[in-house]
Amino acid sequence: MSGAERKEIRAAAKAALAAAPGLAEATQISAWVQSVDAESLPAYGVATPIERQDRIGHDLDQCDPTLVVVLKLLGGAEIEDVLDDQGDLIAPLVIAAVAAENRSCLLVQTETRAEGDGGKRVGTLTLTFTVTYWADV
Repeated sequence: MSGAERKEIRAAAKAALAAAPGLAEATQISAWVQSVDAESLPAYGVATPIERQDRIGHDLDQCDPTLVVVLKLLGGAEIEDVLDDQGDLIAPLVIAAVAAENRSCLLVQTETRAEGDGGKRVGTLTLTFTVTYWADV
């Protein structure tokens, strides 16, 4: 419902990622970038591509934006394990950063993908959260 609220959600998630162990020097990218050169990795992106609104009272809407966090890493044969470890680290940080007095955040989907073969593989971790807040109409 509110572009300002979505901006605040994205900013909170980006701040959490920038402060996460191992990601302080990571490159911030658009969440929709499909290909990133190896020199730019690790890299992360944050987006709020969808927001659903439901009227729950005469003057109150429940708003549920989807928050997507994408992390791309360079790794080897165990890249899936590294992505799982990063997801376990990042998800609680994002949830804590995004949740507020009038806002909740829940991890609803985790996706990992590894591309390439041999010694250098690019792994992509996508964490999808549902954020819920309430807005006066």
